[in-house]
Amino acid sequence: MACGLPAITTQAGGIKDFAQHDRNAWVVAPGDLAALAAALRSMLEAPEQAARLGRAARETVLGRFGEDAVAAAYERLLREVTA
Repeated sequence: MACGLPAITTQAGGIKDFAQHDRNAWVVAPGDLAALAAALRSMLEAPEQAARLGRAARETVLGRFGEDAVAAAYERLLREVTA
């Protein structure tokens, strides 16, 4: 996602906190091979949608984990700890 590539993922672990179906990724249920195949087909048959999801994925990752976001989170933490 950080590379701006379209992602196909499941809702395993913490991914649900930032990957949303048709917004910035294709999200399929764990073990749903038909849904995985459909997502792969969509990626190949709709390159403009794949590119859009890739761009949105990068924006999401940079917004949550980019240098500015991480620096702001550390600053908030340090302010809380020293207050």
